[in-house]
Amino acid sequence: MLSMFAFMMALGIVVDDAIVTGENIYAHREKGKRFTQAAIDGTIEVFPSVLGSILTSIIAFLPLMFVSGLMGKFIAVLPVTIIAMLAISLFESTFILPGHLAHEESTFYRVIGFVLYPLKPVVWFFNWLNKHSGILLDRFIESVYIKIVEFLFRFPAIVVSVALSVLILSFGFVQAGMIPFVIFPKLDKNDVRAKIVYQDGNAECRHRCCPQSDLKRPVETVAAKYKIDRRRTHPEDDAPHGWIC
Repeated sequence: MLSMFAFMMALGIVVDDAIVTGENIYAHREKGKRFTQAAIDGTIEVFPSVLGSILTSIIAFLPLMFVSGLMGKFIAVLPVTIIAMLAISLFESTFILPGHLAHEESTFYRVIGFVLYPLKPVVWFFNWLNKHSGILLDRFIESVYIKIVEFLFRFPAIVVSVALSVLILSFGFVQAGMIPFVIFPKLDKNDVRAKIVYQDGNAECRHRCCPQSDLKRPVETVAAKYKIDRRRTHPEDDAPHGWIC
């Protein structure tokens, strides 16, 4: 479970590295470069940024490997898994991915195209959709996004003031109790556990002074009331309830 949780944490970083490299290679293709040259130039251009992001993430998780005690034995799985994933992702996005994107035509692509030929109409549709979506996106960037960015660059104080205002409001909501902060929320359980501690004495006194039937009776009464209340508030919950003593 811990290793799977580590995979989930590092998944976003791993995907970002591949996206950054692939998008930059595509940008060099749009400039008219050959696929091989575009793959080389695009990878070299973003390699320092990708390497920096990977190294900062590794440095952030590295101290978890030195946690001592029983907790350290469990936590040590997280940094080992994440660091291994990040290192493999760096190698893949730097060497393997550009190698795939450097091919224009290959026998593998021809075979795949022949096998998937019946799906040609679907491919044409998605190509048409991609083309028109790109046109709409370019129009939005040129008419809206660039103007907003230019305006914010001319008045940077607006950006800073809005960011500080949102930060202050966030702290205010938490302090006012409008956004509760609970690390370990209390959850209902399907069973009630009780621990009985007898006074010092022999076994006969325990059974004579406090027989088991006298102990079961109040517990069963509480369990019955809880079961009725539970059915009233959660009619869809028919899970069995009991007591363990």
